[in-house]
This record gives sequence, structure tokens and C-alpha cells, in this order.
Amino acid sequence: FDKLQEGIDSGVTSSQVPENIRYLIHEYPDFAAILTGSRRLKRLREEYWSALFGLGDRIGVSALSEEAAQELVTRPVEGRLAYSPDSVTEIIRVTARQPFLIQSLCNRIFKLAKESGITSISPRLVKAAIQKMVEDNEHFRTLWDYAETSRRQLILALARRQEEKNAPLTFGIIHEQLQEWGIVIREDDPLGDDLSFLQELEMIRLESEISSQSYCLEVPLFGMWIAKTQNFEAIAEKARIESQREAGL
Repeated sequence: FDKLQEGIDSGVTSSQVPENIRYLIHEYPDFAAILTGSRRLKRLREEYWSALFGLGDRIGVSALSEEAAQELVTRPVEGRLAYSPDSVTEIIRVTARQPFLIQSLCNRIFKLAKESGITSISPRLVKAAIQKMVEDNEHFRTLWDYAETSRRQLILALARRQEEKNAPLTFGIIHEQLQEWGIVIREDDPLGDDLSFLQELEMIRLESEISSQSYCLEVPLFGMWIAKTQNFEAIAEKARIESQREAGL
């Protein structure tokens, strides 16, 4: 969906393509397709995507189990590299067990190990690979853009800031902070919709305790990227201008 949407937005791809895909699947019994994307179809607002509604079964791709994540780290290099238990634990933690991120980070670790001529992977080497991944990562840039609005990006940056303070991020705190920064929250554009949107994209998650609920970033690596590459005050100012423009102020 993402690349098709980019093509349609840029004028390279026709908005008729989703309808063409539906036609092919219906008219040719032997034709099969796997359509992938970061967002669910119901989140794609443009009318032309409705051609794909109900076309097949949805299969979610999310975090691996702890055991599967450990295997993804160690098995591909078995007999060539040896990971210490702490190294494996850290890789799994910062990637939130997401397979693509595990593979991306392990690829950087492999390159560093090859350059250094070592075969034993320590937490120190993992940390060095993490720093390189945070400094140069198109995936996180794309994910950041998927938030679509400056207000949602500000929520992500606020989640990172609260984590650095080891402080919870409740709905009330988010609402209060946005108002303090002069961000208009309209009745027809509730804050809860932003949080649901970010949860669906697995950018944030809701943690429930006995007496309270709070939000945090789903992937620690993404939070590190935000802290490294994004200016909090600039995001807040963009969100303020955006909200006032949409409110007609």
C-alpha cells in the first residue's frame, strides 16, 4: 500500500490500480496476490482503496515471541559469531522483537564484527551498532512520516522525553502539555483518535497498571532515533501552527 500510495500521490501511478488489482483477482482464478503495508485498509481514506475492501484475509505481522527472536539473532550466524546472553537480551529489548529491526541491527553488528576481526559479540559492540543504526535509518524516517501530522509526531517526541525522565505519560499529561504549547484540540478532532492511530501503527502502546494507564513508545530504537534526529521545540512549534491553521485561527 505504501509504495502504491507514494506513486499515486506523485502522479506516477494511476489511482485506478487498486481497481485493476481487484479485477485481476476476480477474473483469473489462478492469480494470487499478497498485498503488504504499514497501515490497515480502513485507515486509507482515499475512495480508490475501497476496491480492495473484503478482497482477502488480513494477516498481521508483528513482534516475534521471545524464543523466535533469540533464534533470529543467533541461528543465521551459528558457528561464525557467538553472542553473549546480555548481547542477545539487549538486541531483543531495543528492537521490541520486531523481525525487520532485529535483522537490520544484526546486519550492522555482523559488519562491525567483520571489520574488527572478532567472533564474540559483546554488549559493547551491540551498543556501537545501535548508535550507527540510530544515526542513519531511513526506516525510522519513513515511520516518522507515517504519523502524518505534527501533533502525532509531538506525542511521539513527548513519549521519548517522558521515558528519559522515567516519568509516566498519561492521557491527562498529553492533553495538558499540548494545551500549554498552544495546540488547539478541536471537538471534531479528538486526541484519542491520534493515540489510536499511533497504536495501530505500533509506534506507541498503552500500559495498564492497577491504578493508572500510561503510554510509551513501542520500540526503544525508534525513541533513540527521535532523540538523536528531532528537535523537540521545533516539532512543538509546527504542531501549534498546524492546529491553529486547521482551527481557522
